Formats: sequence, structure tokens, C-alpha cells
Amino acid sequence: MRAEWRRSNVLSHIDRWYDEVWVFGDPALFDVREEYDLPRHIGDRVRYVGYLTPKVPREAVADARAELETLAPGGAGSGPIALVTVGGGEDGESLIARWIGAARAGLLPKDLRSVVVTGPMMPEEAQLRIGAAAPASVTVTRYIGGLEAYAAAADLVVGMAGYNTSCEVLGARTPAVLVPRASQREEQRMRAVRLASVA
Repeated sequence: MRAEWRRSNVLSHIDRWYDEVWVFGDPALFDVREEYDLPRHIGDRVRYVGYLTPKVPREAVADARAELETLAPGGAGSGPIALVTVGGGEDGESLIARWIGAARAGLLPKDLRSVVVTGPMMPEEAQLRIGAAAPASVTVTRYIGGLEAYAAAADLVVGMAGYNTSCEVLGARTPAVLVPRASQREEQRMRAVRLASVA
């Protein structure tokens, strides 16, 4: 990030145009002043506002649980439900394929039911492969609106370690397994490592 900011001259722009820099996060987990080696005159402008964890009304969680019970195989009350989500889905096929492989191999708890959300940006051919491979204990759907309520209603969330998913599970306090993407930036891996260190 430091190199990218140097190339884009970000610190000069911050210095010229911004009185304060608001950071969505917690300096105990990731202090941008230290991590990005900010000069003191810019670091003094940094204000931490915490994580944006959604506040989900109890009624919305109850409605989401009822919908999960409808979506999950086996009918209401027949076992815990895992919600597997990969954000938009453009790079989530590998995670979902591994989850489905574990379900097919009997590596997951016997009564665990899964609702897998592929995401609206997952390529259609990938969605078809996932749907065809899913065993009876797994329901595959492309999209669920208001995912934060479903994260709060599930018994377990399995997802990537993106900012939104991480904040949703922190806010919901639902047990979660967060798997950072292995490609592109290091941001998800760093977030997962930092969250694991305080868990």
C-alpha cells in the first residue's frame, strides 16, 4: 500500500485537501499511522470511527431465520444452518467448491445444513458447476438481499475475509470461518490474521 500511495502521490493529496482522515477500523487491530508510516502531520489528522457493524433488528433476524429454514434442506428445525457467502462472487468459486467437496465427503457435521450464496457476479458457468456438485444437504442460491440479517440468523457463517463480510459477522456475533482470498491484494489475509489474533 505504501508503494501504491507513493506512485499515486496520495499523501500530498491528503495533506492539501483533508483536515481529518476517518478510518473505519480499530487501531488496536490495524493502526494506519504506523502500518502506512504516515508522517506525523498527517497521522495527527487520523480519527478512528470503529467498524461499521450493521444493527439488525430482532424481527429481521427472526424473518431471516424463517427464510433460512425454508431454504435449507430438511425443513424447519432439522439441524444447524451454515451460511456460506463469497461477497459478489467473482472470485469465490474455489471456497464454495471446497465447502461442497467437504459436504459430499461427509467431513461436515452430519446434521449441518448449508445455504450457499454464490453472489451475483459469479460467472454463470461456475454457478452451474456448483449447483450440479451440491449434495442434498446444500442449497445453492445466487443472491439473498439483506445478507447481514441472514448472517445473524445462521448458526455459522463461512465466507471470505472482505470488509463487509467481516463487519457483518462481527456485528452478528455469529461463529465464523473467514477465508481470505489468495489473489489480488493482501488486505483480506491481513484482516484475517489480525482478527484471529484477537479472537
